[in-house]
Amino acid sequence: MGAFLATSPETSLRAVLQENFVQSIRFHDVTLRGSDTVQSILTFGASSILGRGVLVDLQVGIGLTTFAPKYTVILSGTYRFGTGL
Repeated sequence: MGAFLATSPETSLRAVLQENFVQSIRFHDVTLRGSDTVQSILTFGASSILGRGVLVDLQVGIGLTTFAPKYTVILSGTYRFGTGL
């Protein structure tokens, strides 16, 4: 579940609640400890077009449950090369 907001033609903001439900894993009649979990992460992010063919995206996540990562940070970018055609 999430919400996205276009703050300008070049920039957008987002907030997303990500939930992962993991079933228990059995191997040779033994259940692996910690395999039956719920992982919830609250993620905030922003994307912006910096120039022609250049986009940058920053995403920060905060773990809400015991089995989720405490935090995540993702920085990504794209660059579109001119094809000359």
